[in-house]
Amino acid sequence: MKLYADGALIHEVGLPDFAAMKTVVTETETEILIKGVNMGAEKIPLHILLDCGVERCFREERIDGDPDAENDFVHPDRVGIRTATCFGAGRSFVYEAEPHSVYVLTLTKKAEEGD
Repeated sequence: MKLYADGALIHEVGLPDFAAMKTVVTETETEILIKGVNMGAEKIPLHILLDCGVERCFREERIDGDPDAENDFVHPDRVGIRTATCFGAGRSFVYEAEPHSVYVLTLTKKAEEGD
């Protein structure tokens, strides 16, 4: 980025380079929560490897779409949380993070053998 005053360059700054995908994982005794942001304009496959078994069905809560979108009276649902039930979770699986999205995946841990 360059800053000019009266046509003369007075300051130049490099912009930071951010990774397109950021994630964090937390867990309780019964659930694993995967929270993430895809700041990029393309889908990104998120390869998930877990150290415990989980149910194949999981909940996805996501905000995505045009980063400049706004809700209004004519289009009240352009921006909002979409909740879906997804299938295919396991100790190892791939989740496709939509472009320009914020998401939370809630996975339920399988009961341990002998419980």
